[in-house]
Amino acid sequence: ARLGDPQAREQVLVNLKSADAAIRTYAATALGSYGRPDDIRVLRPLLDAKTPDVRTRAAQAILRLTTRQLAVDGDRDGVPDAVERELGTPPDVPEPSVVLWRDKPHKIPVTVDPEKVAAHPVEIRFWHAGADRFVWQVRFDRPFSDMRTVFHSYMDLDNDRSNGRQGSEWARGVDVMYTFSNARLDPRWFTPSLRTHPEWPVRGMILKDSLWLCDDIRIGRKNGRTRFRMWTLSEYRNAEGKVVSRFSTPTQVVETPLQMERAVPDLPIPKLEGVRVFPPSWELRHTLQFAPGSVELDARAARCTDVELQGNGAADLAGHGAGVVTFTVPISGNRYMAAYVRALSGGLGAVEMK
Repeated sequence: ARLGDPQAREQVLVNLKSADAAIRTYAATALGSYGRPDDIRVLRPLLDAKTPDVRTRAAQAILRLTTRQLAVDGDRDGVPDAVERELGTPPDVPEPSVVLWRDKPHKIPVTVDPEKVAAHPVEIRFWHAGADRFVWQVRFDRPFSDMRTVFHSYMDLDNDRSNGRQGSEWARGVDVMYTFSNARLDPRWFTPSLRTHPEWPVRGMILKDSLWLCDDIRIGRKNGRTRFRMWTLSEYRNAEGKVVSRFSTPTQVVETPLQMERAVPDLPIPKLEGVRVFPPSWELRHTLQFAPGSVELDARAARCTDVELQGNGAADLAGHGAGVVTFTVPISGNRYMAAYVRALSGGLGAVEMK
């Protein structure tokens, strides 16, 4: 298998299904050392094996193959090929990124837990991948935490403050907030008409100290260059949802060359005909929240049992499996009630409203 002998490799794959736990263990170890990235799919079932050593070796093999896959950067543009395939950019053509922001790493006192400090961007890059596809990369001064962290990228894509988000002066004109909450992508659109393909998901991922974001959008353009406003805000919130650490980058007008001659890969998304598409989760929640006459019930003002409050007023079961949130409705009369409930993994057992 080490030398690429197809018969040896086939035997290793057969051994993964052996009734002998020791043989399955050796096979998983061999794939971790000499396997290919697509071998991860045949290793996953071993994570549920009854024998601890089999589970451990399978997990180690998957980690090795994943690390090896992320180290491959065929066009040497600093973006791993695996990341480019997820975003929808060509892994064999270097990306013409432009640096928008650079800063020194943030010095954290030795008495402060680095997990409880807002993420500090040390570099922000942006580029036009081709067509209507644009990519941002944010690199932080340390691995991005997935505990009580929020990172917003505010975008005034059409550089027009008269539309998009209104109200607060500092956010007026924002067309979209690309938000990562606890390292999970949660975009919030205020001008959804600027999306060229609403049925396509926004692609975003975090690996160690880097965040990547890609979307197909109608971005402001002038004289062959982009023209839009953007800034970022990162926060760390305590268990009560209160912001205890914050960092923001200044607002800037981004003017970078457009690469209209570049072709972009097709996304692995099925073409839909005669099918109704439900709106993405962020759009559904935004519609409910800002519908005329609606009143939002904030979990931070409710009585909560076995839930963890989030900074946006949501309630998270936080691994408890069951919880109760009791709201005091601030209005009278007959009203409809809408609840937005999402399972981040697995499925929902039951939701009871009374």
